[in-house]
Amino acid sequence: MRNALKIQIWTALIAVLLVEYLQLRSRVGWSLSWVVALLRQQLFVYRDSWR
Repeated sequence: MRNALKIQIWTALIAVLLVEYLQLRSRVGWSLSWVVALLRQQLFVYRDSWR
């Protein structure tokens, strides 16, 4: 039980750091909530890898 909680905390911290990194690298100056919304939307979009 403790190990599962630690894994969830570390996963959340890594995800937040990655999103903040994307926000900093963005040339548009998007807010953190906008970056998260964009990622959430794009995760479920089908993309053909062969095109």
